[in-house]
Formats: sequence, structure tokens, C-alpha cells
Amino acid sequence: MFVKNFILIFCLIFFSEVCSQNLDSEDALLQAREAFEAEDLHKLSKVKSLTNNEELKRWLDFWHLRILINQKQASKETDQRLKTFLELNSFHPLKERITDIWVESLIELSNETNIDYLKKKISSTFPKLQNQSAECFLAARSGITLEETRRLIYGNESIVGCVKLLLFTIKEKKTTPEFIVYNARHAANAGKLNVALLILKTGRSFLSKKSYQSEVRLAKIIALSKKNSRRAYKRFIKGQKFLNDEQRDYGAIQIGSALFGVTHSKYRNLIKNRLKNIKNYPDDIIETLARIALRDGDFNTLAFIIEKMSANLSKKDSWQYWKAVTMTEKGLTIQSYKIFDQLRKNWSFYGILAREKLGYLSKPKFDKVTTAIDYSYEKKINSQRFKLVMLFYKQKLYKEALLEWNDMLKNLNDTELINFSRFLRREKVYDRSISAALKTKHFHDYSLRYPVPYQKVIVAESKTHSIPPWLTMGLIRQESRFNSSAISNSGARGLMQIMPATGKSISKQLKLGYSKKNDLLALDVNVSMGSYYVKKLMARFQSFPIAIAAYNAGPSRAKVWKNDSSSSLSGAAFTESIPFDETRNYVKTVLSSAIIYSRIYDDAPPFGLRTNKHSFVILNELLGILN
Repeated sequence: MFVKNFILIFCLIFFSEVCSQNLDSEDALLQAREAFEAEDLHKLSKVKSLTNNEELKRWLDFWHLRILINQKQASKETDQRLKTFLELNSFHPLKERITDIWVESLIELSNETNIDYLKKKISSTFPKLQNQSAECFLAARSGITLEETRRLIYGNESIVGCVKLLLFTIKEKKTTPEFIVYNARHAANAGKLNVALLILKTGRSFLSKKSYQSEVRLAKIIALSKKNSRRAYKRFIKGQKFLNDEQRDYGAIQIGSALFGVTHSKYRNLIKNRLKNIKNYPDDIIETLARIALRDGDFNTLAFIIEKMSANLSKKDSWQYWKAVTMTEKGLTIQSYKIFDQLRKNWSFYGILAREKLGYLSKPKFDKVTTAIDYSYEKKINSQRFKLVMLFYKQKLYKEALLEWNDMLKNLNDTELINFSRFLRREKVYDRSISAALKTKHFHDYSLRYPVPYQKVIVAESKTHSIPPWLTMGLIRQESRFNSSAISNSGARGLMQIMPATGKSISKQLKLGYSKKNDLLALDVNVSMGSYYVKKLMARFQSFPIAIAAYNAGPSRAKVWKNDSSSSLSGAAFTESIPFDETRNYVKTVLSSAIIYSRIYDDAPPFGLRTNKHSFVILNELLGILN
């Protein structure tokens, strides 16, 4: 390793052509990322000269431009480099990415003296540009109306071009106090305190002195609540005497919603009797209020909150489902069944629940391809681009990997995606195989979306620890996508992503050989530990959704969430009321995957995952009722 690093350093210093073959793609990527993070253009250029991977070179050019833009080097050289990059990569998604970054940087540099020049530069360089920030920025003209501004910035209140338009509209005196306050609060809720204060300062003439001062105070409290809810609560209690009734109600709901995220004992008292005027609150706050109502089993309040949701928010499957449930509670059965009928078309968490509400207990539809595997895809997985995708994933550069991967698949039709997925499965590249299968739009193969690699080991270890194999499969699919060598940023390892500390503890209980972290990558050891851990969580919580939540977020948090929930709460309501986005989505995905596994592999091993004669699982029964 020392010799390899010495050669690499020698090459970088002396720029030797002889060394070009010594710098493989992985070394080049590591050195390039190091150079990019240090904004070292000289080193980045040298690395580029020492790699033959043309796909990687594109990213090195992109990072080079990023550094120039970050350093505000607006020069003819930068413009020419940008022009060349766009011409060479006209069909690659990095073209749009660098365009957006460059446009954003120009907008940030704009002021009253150069704004017309920059507008002209953006318009002439990109006459067909589709960029919300640029659209807002270019709309800042003397004839703009308040309604036009509202339309353009809605949902984009914090991006730089829309902030410029917002401030321009205020300066043009085409605004109202309500408009100023609304946008300042939304900016603070997005964590953009500087933007919120700038909005208030620019619109100060529209507000009374007392109103301005109290809105500044409220904006600071709101922004703090996104970082430290407990400290924000103390500041709110101390400073609420300086707020009027409306500001006090707004602040209380904002802080109460933030405290719900940490299950603080005061969150219910803060929002109690303050829900009358919530229509203009940010979507994330309204969703939190809905989850609080769910946790309390208060369907009347839930129905009221859903009615106040924005059009986009209310269309989400989760709130459509709970809207239908509240309708059922009110006796509006026909109306609710129409919603369930729309939701049942997808094999998602709420799609499966909706199907069960309507009595549909079938398996997912299979559109299996019966032709032989197409080996022409071997060229694709041996290409530099596919190898770069896998290298990005290996180095945990997930955004970069996903951008390349999605672009590779964008022009494939359903049959081609399924064939590619089948080939990847044959090559044991299970995570990419599942990803390709999930992208089909009309023609699906659920055996590819929900494969059963390592079936013998998983069934055996699940049986040993009295865990249904379909649950273990669903959990592994979510944890690692069947990548047995997966190591997360936090250090979790293997199929079931066991943390070293957890593995050490379990190994003593199971008397397994465990001396070093990478012992957790062994299939039988990893699955045995994971299955045993699930068994312990199930014994402790006596609930599938709580146990799965504990597997993801830890038993302590799961216990707090359970104790904070109303008695006899449905498992579905508990799942939706989980305050952590990651854990809530994790539980939904694992349990819905488990249901699908139980149905499409409803046979006895070795062909299926059935453990008894009645293994056809119902999601609503799996979710159960909290005791």
C-alpha cells in the first residue's frame, strides 16, 4: 500500500506519462474528490491526465467548473470552459446540473448595478432554460404584479432567484403586510433565517415598529426550532409576552410541532386549542399536526387538518388514505371506497391497506418475461459507465451514482428494463437488478423487484429464531438490497446491516465466533444475528411495526413513541405517527415488502417462504393494535 501511494504521489508531483497506467479509476476518483474538496485545481488537472476513464474525466471537468464557480471566478476563461463542457456533454444530465449551478451563482452575484447585464447574459446563453430560480429572477421587472410573484415563488420561497423576485416586489411597493409576514415565516421554517430577516427588513415600511420587532423575534424562534427544539421552546416561553395573540398561536404550533419530533412532554399543551387558523402554515408543520392527531386517535381533528392541507399535500397517498378512513368513521362509506379504489392500484403500504379495505387479497400481478436472458447486456455492465456507477456507490457518492444510473436507464422500455434486471440478477448485482425492475411503468415482474437471494441461509436462520422468512427478506431488501458486503456510513455491515457494537453483544448471547468487524459480513453470521435481534425486539414490544421501528431507530426511541401513543391505536396509525421521516418510511417499506414476499412466494421451501399452511399474510393484521 505504501509503495502504491508513493508512486501515486510521484505521478502527481512530476506529471509523468509513464505513470498513467498506475492510476486506476478508484485511485483517480479518491484523489479527484480530495482535490475537489480542497478546491485544488492544479491537482485535479493532474489527476485527469493520469486516468484513461473517459466517463470519470467528465466528472473531473464538472468538479473543475464547480470550483471555479464556487470561487466566483466569473471570467472569459470560465465562460469558455463552461461552453466547451456543455457542447461535449449535451446529452448528459451533468449539462443541466452545471447550468443550474452557474445560473444560481450569477443570480447570487446580482445587484442593482449589474442586474440587467446578468439577466441578458442568462437569457442569451440559455434561451430555453427551464430553471425555477432563473424564471423568478428574470420575472423581476417593473410590471410584475403581486399575484404573478405569488404564483412563481409558491413552494420555492427560499431559492435564490425567487428570493430576489420577492424582494424586488416588496421594493416596488406591490405587496401587503400579510405577504411579507407569510414569506418571512416560511423562510425561517426552511432554516433560512438570513432570508427571513432580509424580507422583514425590506418590507419594514409596511409593518408597524412593534409588529416588525415581534416578527423578527418570532422568525429567530422558528429558525431555532429547526435546529434545537428544546432551546427554542425556552426562548418562546420567555419571549411570548412580546408577541400578539396571532403570533403566539403561530409560534406555539411551530414549537409544538418541533417538540413532537423529540416526543417532548409539552408538545400537546402547546398546540391544544390553537388549530383554527392553520391553512397558511408550511406543509411540514401541517403534516406534523396530522400525525399528532393520528397518535392521539383523534379522527375529528385529523379530518379538520386534512381539509386545511394544500392541494399538493392532500394528494399524497398517506393523506388520501386517512381522509378515506375519517370518512368511514363518519359513515360516508361510498365516498371512502372511491378513494380506496384509487389507492389500491399501487402495491405500496397504503395501496395494500386500501386493497384489504375493499377485500382484495390477491398476489401482485406477474408479467414475467419468458424469453432467454439477453447476453448483449454484458457489454453494458462491462462498460466504463456502469463500473463508474458501482464505484460511486462503493465510495458512498450516492447522488453521483444515482444521476449516472438513472441516465443509463432512461431510454429503456419495460421489456428492456426487465431483461437488464434479469441479467444483473444472474450476475448477482442484486441492488441494481431491483432498481432496474422498479423502473418499469406498465409491464412488471415482481420476482425481480422482490428477489430471494441466499434463500437457504435466510430461511434456515429465520426458522431457528422463529422469525417469518418473508419478514427477514423484506428487512434485508430494505437494509442492503441483498448486497452482502454493504457497509454504511455509520459502520453497519452486511445483509442485515448489523452495527459492530450490536454484533459483539449478540455474539456473546449466541456464542458465535466474532473477533473483528468484518466477521459481520459472513452470510450465516449476519443473518443469524439480525434474525435473533428481530426476535428480541418482537419479544419486547409484541408488535411488528414497533419492533421494525426499533430495528431502525433503536429500542429506546421506539419505546418512547409507543408510550406516547393512545391505547388501542392501530398499527397503521402508529406507523404514520412516527416523527422521523426515515424510520416512518422504513417501517412502511419493510412491512409492505414482507407482505409481497409472503404472497408471491406462498409455497413451502425450497421454492417459497411459507412456514405453515396459513402463511398468506394480511397487512392490517400484521400491523395489529397497540396494547
